[in-house]
Formats: sequence, C-alpha cells, structure tokens
Amino acid sequence: IVYLKQESEYYGLLDFARNGTLETVGSSPGLRTEIVVLGSANGGGLLIGGGRSHGFNEDYGVTRAGGNSGNALVRYDNSVKQWTYNHAFYEGDNAAICRNDIRVNGVPVLGTQADVLSGAYDLVTFSVYDAFGGTCFGAHHWGYFNGGNEMGEVLLFREQLSSQTLDRVEAYLRKKWFGVESVSYPSAMVQSIDVASGAELEVRGGSPIRTASLRGAGTIAGDVALVEGATLLVDVADGAVSTLAVSGTLEGDGTIVLGGSLKTLPYGKHTVVRADAVKGTWTLVTTVDDKARNYRVAVKDGVICVSVSKIGFTIDLR
Repeated sequence: IVYLKQESEYYGLLDFARNGTLETVGSSPGLRTEIVVLGSANGGGLLIGGGRSHGFNEDYGVTRAGGNSGNALVRYDNSVKQWTYNHAFYEGDNAAICRNDIRVNGVPVLGTQADVLSGAYDLVTFSVYDAFGGTCFGAHHWGYFNGGNEMGEVLLFREQLSSQTLDRVEAYLRKKWFGVESVSYPSAMVQSIDVASGAELEVRGGSPIRTASLRGAGTIAGDVALVEGATLLVDVADGAVSTLAVSGTLEGDGTIVLGGSLKTLPYGKHTVVRADAVKGTWTLVTTVDDKARNYRVAVKDGVICVSVSKIGFTIDLR
C-alpha cells in the first residue's frame, strides 16, 4: 500500500507490482462504467478484467494493458510510457449511435489519443456503450508484463452513466483525492452553525464551510466562508458575551446581532470572534433599544470586538 497525501489526510492506494497479484472483485458481467483513481508512474497493469482471454462483453474486460493485450479499450506500453486507446472499439460499427465517454481528470479524450496521463495520479473514466466484464484487478495474463499501476478508488456501474452524473461523481473524487474544486462539487454549505461552549466543529477536506448564520462559544477548526447576508448571533448573559473561536480564516461580510441582557454588559471592548484571520466588513445591530449606550464593532488582527460606551462620550483605543 502506498499513500497519497491531500491536505492533512492520507489516502491509501493498492500498489500492483510488475507481476502484481490479483485482487478478486467477483464476477461482474455487463459493466458499462468504470471510474478509477490511478497512479501510473510505474506502469500500466490491469485496471479491470478477467482470468480468461475473452472479448469485451464476456469475461476479460475493457481496460487491460500489455504489449500483446488483445482486446482492450486502453493499453499501457511500458517501453514508451504511453497509454493508447483502441481506435477500433471507440469508433467501431456502432460509432454513429454510441456515446463512449472516456475522460482523464474530467477532460474528454479521443479514442486515438496517447500519453494522456500525467505520469503521477489521475482520475480515469470509461463510460461506454458496449458492456464489458471483469473479475479482477492487478497485473494478469498478457497484462502482467506491464504491471506496476497503483489504484486508490474504483467505482463500477452496470449502466452507462449520463454525462451530468459523471460530472458529479468525478467532481467528488477530484475533490477528495486531489483537492480540486468544481461547480459540480462546491464547498459544503449549511444554513446555520451553532457551536456550544467547549465543543469543536472540525472542517475537513481543505475547503471552507459556507454558512448564513454563526452562533456559539465553541471552536470551529477550519475555514469559514459567509454567504451574502450572513449574521453572527452574539448572546449577552451575566455581563459577558459569547466568544466564537475560528482556527482558520473567517471570510465574508456579515452583521453582528447583539442580543440578551445588553444592559449588564460593562463599558469597554468585548471579543465576539477570535480567528487566525478575518476578511470582510462587519456591521452591528442590537435587539434592545438602549438609548443610553453606543455599540460599535471593530476588526483587527483576526479579532472582532464590540465596544460599549456611554452616549456622547466615546474613546476608541487601538
């Protein structure tokens, strides 16, 4: 097993040596879609296939490699470090009615293209009109001469997925394995986040969590992105404000809604957010009409403060 690091996460990949052993996946005839996270730096190998020399729609499978690999949609030639696609299969007798959706890292490739992989890690997709079969992964039969590929995650479907569905599945895998965002898989969005005192919300995946409302006195471990019109609800009780900690960046414009026992709050500055960095403009509203006091908001060095002063007399110390 080898490991691919993405942000703070490590993902394991099966490493099929040059004469790598088989990994049985059971008999799976009638497959039409395969999506695989592939490491090709050390060779090709059998992405999916069977133990006998049969055709596409029998047992042997659609994506195997080797100099004499026979029927294969894709082949890896270890001598020149290139992948080639089977032109005859891609543009065969049914070319006029077939939709063969073959992609590398989300980009469509033609049946005659070669050397389309990065030589490192890629997301390879085959969604084809004609069904294929498969019983194993690894380096096997004619393909064992060119083993060495690494496989991180494989998704198999009996149906040929639509282009829109492929977009969504690929977007998820590209985000998970490669940290690449796309419109098909944006950052997580929740309507509101409320973290109680002493609690921690961990944001994983390397992207900020988006929200329209923040509240609480706990900790958010990760970046937060505010959508338009977002609010920070600050509770005042027993002369103190709730303070939210963000171990990351708080980005976006927002409005602080100060509520609770406002008149118990002492004059001076009170921290409502403490973050690694704050980007954006903040305004302040109160839920109580207090004609004897001024309430102002200030942002500096990752800290958002609310200042309380008497009406007509304000000293702002920075």
